[in-house]
Amino acid sequence: MASRGTSGPPRGWLWLIPAASWIVPARLRSDWKRKRLEEVRHWWAFLAERGEESPGQQFEVLRHCRRSFSEAVKLRFQVDHVRERMGQFARGPVFAVLVCILPLAAIVLAGGFSSDIRKIYTPLPYGSGRLAMLSYAGGLGYPLGVPAQDLLVWRERSKSVEGLAYYISRPFNARRPPEPGEERNAQVSPDFFQVLGVRALLGRTLQPDDAPGATTNAVLSHFYWQERFGGDTGILGKTVTLGERPMRIVGVLPADFWFRSRNIHYWTPLRDIEPKDRRLRLYGAVARLQPEVTMELAQEELRRLASEQSGGPHGAGVRLLPVEHPGRSAMRTYIVGLALTLLLAAVIALAQISRAWWLSTEWKRRTTAIRYWSFFSLKTVFPAAAWSALCAQIVAANAVSLNPVLGLSLIISILYLLGLAGIVRFSYVDQRLRCPVCLRSLAMPVTMGSWSSWLLEPASTEFLCEQGHGSLYVSETHSSGTESERWENLDDSWRDLFKK
Repeated sequence: MASRGTSGPPRGWLWLIPAASWIVPARLRSDWKRKRLEEVRHWWAFLAERGEESPGQQFEVLRHCRRSFSEAVKLRFQVDHVRERMGQFARGPVFAVLVCILPLAAIVLAGGFSSDIRKIYTPLPYGSGRLAMLSYAGGLGYPLGVPAQDLLVWRERSKSVEGLAYYISRPFNARRPPEPGEERNAQVSPDFFQVLGVRALLGRTLQPDDAPGATTNAVLSHFYWQERFGGDTGILGKTVTLGERPMRIVGVLPADFWFRSRNIHYWTPLRDIEPKDRRLRLYGAVARLQPEVTMELAQEELRRLASEQSGGPHGAGVRLLPVEHPGRSAMRTYIVGLALTLLLAAVIALAQISRAWWLSTEWKRRTTAIRYWSFFSLKTVFPAAAWSALCAQIVAANAVSLNPVLGLSLIISILYLLGLAGIVRFSYVDQRLRCPVCLRSLAMPVTMGSWSSWLLEPASTEFLCEQGHGSLYVSETHSSGTESERWENLDDSWRDLFKK
């Protein structure tokens, strides 16, 4: 610490102020330097007169001299003015629109223009409008398998179905990645690939006369053929050990083929369903409908046949759904959610515009209401679209991955609906605190009244438009006879107070 001088603070401290003054604009430099020097000298004289020249007080004087540089920078670049202008811009409508639009653009660009979503809507390698998944509706709409007896009846008596294949659904529900050395097998009816309309890349697919036995015929998935056998075309006809059992390789599937799961290593035939099979055994099922037969007609027929063979309303739970990427059902949640949000925003805006149109015959007031509530719709639409795009992108990326996380789609859907509700609520609350003329957020809140005097002087807050267009009175209690909100326009005599 510098030693104390007799007539004032140390010269080394005072030179900080003239040095900092060179940062100050030239027109203000002389007065600024003089005032800062006088402040320091008066401060030092005050401390000397009271005998309080302790090291701590001297250090405070030194810090004041050092702060001259930061004060000079603020003055040079008009930091306070810039901060004030930025605050005004942040409360304006342009900033609100940018905040609404930019996240949507960022999400779309970061997601590669939603490449994962496009993959979900890419036609499957076997799909057509005539393929349908068969199931029973379980709890909360979760699909259950089909009893063996129903499959027998449908295959024998249905006139709507051209082909009906079945499979054991358990392997397809395995969502965890395979362990090192683990081989995943899907057991399907021998006509499974014929119903799907899939041909082998090499060799052949399973045939109706294939059946499980001591040595079972098997078809390899393309990725497993490459991974284990190095793409060897000579593997056809050879017997290898798969899943600790001897398998004769009869074909290799195309590279783009997958069904329900991307982690199926090889496919083997199931035996034919026999009448002695118990109802408790459930299968997955896929059907190819006859030409010109709709899903609705086929579903009605299969329900009727199932009810007839069970002697009750058992078949009412039968469902037919198009064969499509499993991720599409999740995408519908975001499409419907966004559509409902847009509809809600439009209803609110139209109701408020109609109210203003009815209460006033002045064209200016009507156009102001249209502009004001159209802005509300804009603030709701773009954040809702951005939130929908983000949630859809997360779910789509999970759906197209090799090892999708089980239950993630449901969790994201719940968060999505809560987020939409929050967006609508925030947009409406923010809209209430905006000037109907310039659409700026109201500022300078003033608390009035008292919570202890609800009748005579109820608690309230008054907000003011920075441009002097008016003030908003918001009652904090609803027990008084006054309205909870009241907007008052300010006449031109008030405008001079708001000029900068």
